Amino acid sequence: MTGVADINIIRDVVMWEIRGTGTEIGYGSEVRVLGGRIIGANVRFDENIGIHYRGNNGGVHVENTDVIGLGIGILIDNSNGARSNREIFISQATFDSDGQGLVVRDSSYVSIIGIWAVSSTIHQVFVDYNSTAVLSISGETIFNGGVYECRNVSNRCNGITINSGSFILNGVEVRNNHGRGIWVTNKSVRQFQIISC
Repeated sequence: MTGVADINIIRDVVMWEIRGTGTEIGYGSEVRVLGGRIIGANVRFDENIGIHYRGNNGGVHVENTDVIGLGIGILIDNSNGARSNREIFISQATFDSDGQGLVVRDSSYVSIIGIWAVSSTIHQVFVDYNSTAVLSISGETIFNGGVYECRNVSNRCNGITINSGSFILNGVEVRNNHGRGIWVTNKSVRQFQIISC
């Protein structure tokens, strides 16, 4: 759905052996991915993507969906040139055995309830540089970063890596990551809170 994607629902889809992009959303609002599994070819260093929000999306919901064994599980950026996405809501989703689980490269508000981010090689959750994203994660766990391999613990195998913007972690268990658990890389990350974790 690379053009206008207004009021679209992808429900209970199952995709296997993804080597490109499973679901690509152009721009619009009220886009829902409900249930199902998007599974890659278990090649964690390729450019394959489970779900890609390419810019100017609002009211986006991902619920009870598994993204497994991909280069990037969910990528949120503004690569279509239509400006940043606005608000992304993710609930009870699974990011498992990816190169990177969730990657945010724009200035979205991303709200996650019940994260299950496990066994990714580079980062389980990553916010890129030059972003003013606000990331809010409540509940569940981020663990086992780099369990399959960890070539470089200086910048890989991390639980959550924040390079800019702000974030709130509330009631999230961050454990057993072979790199860093929570890595705030520089002073441009402001007004962050880690509560009851």
